[in-house]
Amino acid sequence: MKMAPEEVKYGTPPYKALLNLRYEVLRKPIGMELREKDTALDYTEHHVGIFDSNRQAIGCVLLRPLNDHVVLLRQMAVLDSYQGKGIGAKLVAHAETLASQKGFTRIETRARKTAYGFYAKLGYTAIDNVFADEHTLTMGKSLTPGATP
Repeated sequence: MKMAPEEVKYGTPPYKALLNLRYEVLRKPIGMELREKDTALDYTEHHVGIFDSNRQAIGCVLLRPLNDHVVLLRQMAVLDSYQGKGIGAKLVAHAETLASQKGFTRIETRARKTAYGFYAKLGYTAIDNVFADEHTLTMGKSLTPGATP
């Protein structure tokens, strides 16, 4: 499986495929729609996707700039049939490289408790062990080589 992550431009057909993936993986299982307010700032974000040989979206992640130095990694989604195959790690690595190229020095995410181990393996650390709510923990990582997390 030699699929590589790629940046996806807002509003394009691949972007629309990523929207569908976000709905199928993140919203539908909990009985929610992907609402207009959930995508209202998509045009300001950097979208990363992985596609199979038929150009079906199998994984995605978004980067939302929080300020000039910090970017938020969000909306991580991988189709169930591709989970456990390194797709998520590839997405995060590509997103980190992209964020660094765009001048960001820090990346943060609001990880579900169940994803803590995944992000920890990738070098993310909990920020003050503060849970954003009962389900998510804010985690972060420096994008500057040699800097502390």
